[in-house]
Amino acid sequence: MNPFPTPRSVEHLLEILSTFTDYEKMESFHSGKVRCELDGMQRFVDSLGKPDRAVRCIHIAGSKGKGSTALMTAALAKSAGLRCGLFTSPHLIRLEERIALDGMTVSADLLLRAADRALGPLRGDPTLRPTFFEFITATAMIVFAESKVDLAIYEVGLGGRLDATNVIEPLVSIITDIELEHTGRLGNTRAAIAREKAGIIKNRVPVVTLLDRDDPARRVVEECASQRRAPLLAPGAGLELLHQGEEFRVEIHGKTTIPFSPPRPAILQARNSALALGALSLMGQTLGAGFSELPDASPLTGFTMPGRFETLALFPRVIVDGAHSPLSLEAVVAEAQSTTRDGPLVVVFGLARDKDLDACLAAVLPRADEFVSVRYDSSRSRDPGELQAAAGGRGRVADSVAAGLSLARESAGRDGTVLVTGSFYAAGEARALYSVS
Repeated sequence: MNPFPTPRSVEHLLEILSTFTDYEKMESFHSGKVRCELDGMQRFVDSLGKPDRAVRCIHIAGSKGKGSTALMTAALAKSAGLRCGLFTSPHLIRLEERIALDGMTVSADLLLRAADRALGPLRGDPTLRPTFFEFITATAMIVFAESKVDLAIYEVGLGGRLDATNVIEPLVSIITDIELEHTGRLGNTRAAIAREKAGIIKNRVPVVTLLDRDDPARRVVEECASQRRAPLLAPGAGLELLHQGEEFRVEIHGKTTIPFSPPRPAILQARNSALALGALSLMGQTLGAGFSELPDASPLTGFTMPGRFETLALFPRVIVDGAHSPLSLEAVVAEAQSTTRDGPLVVVFGLARDKDLDACLAAVLPRADEFVSVRYDSSRSRDPGELQAAAGGRGRVADSVAAGLSLARESAGRDGTVLVTGSFYAAGEARALYSVS
């Protein structure tokens, strides 16, 4: 029996892919017990005719904000008249969300055709054994190549140096902010993690980052860029983020964008906005005619992103945000607190096992009026009882996001706010309950 039949539906495709190794769900991978190399992914894309080389692209790595940066870069590119492909992970509800064309989730038909093509080499060569993530990455490359996009934007899945996306040769590389995360896999210091992220830097390919000049992670990025003769756009080196009140501007080599109001929480998303604008400025220099070196920032005002401080309901207000690092959580919870009406702020919290539990709780608990620990549908989710115990016994426990939401809505009342955060998987499950597509 053919183990790789033509997929009839997305559900059928997921059945086929259930036989593939899925590192996203494996604790042993995130703890560093599984060794990864790029050779298998390179062989796979070579067998497909090198779709990774068919389209100009931008590559984004970092501990936090890379998905938001990718979404904003795609939106800015589209507004500048480019046909844009976008690859992000994980998905919130549906597999198709990982691949977008011109701001729209790829159609099931196009996804299935590309997946069928990606399955082709596997039918004849049993030594080709891509992982789930490698397969979806290659499928995205096929979609972008066959759709003849002007630009593809790839978000790294984890790390950078050995991530499946790192077979591409981008026009620009972006390194977002760095925090301690996936320490079992990436290292125990920000400098070590930065070195893994900076593994996406290619020879003579420009790099943009907003890491501060005195940050050890910045010094690692500078060192890697210097070794590869990659021009660097960064604070003190041509890129500055300026703000007055709630309005922000980005200065790029002495020229300043028009003011814009970034998505919330502004303190985080302004930085991601600056990276997107800086990257498109570098790309403009590379592409030349027809593309301004100072991108138009106006599309960022009023821009919204799924699963990123997204409001799902009003009475009580229900917000989801996939923040899962201490600094991101602190900013998201502070934003929710500052905009809460007369009722309490109730945080529904799910967290992966490989995150810094104490630091994440320290970011959340001081501003939460009430706290509900939950388990989301993944073997990587921490036990909610463990979360509650680490929180000093505070709050309530629910064995699912749905049950936690029910408790939180009851506690919040009509005028309160419920914030579901700590994981994109938890945010996605909450989003699915509200039938958000």
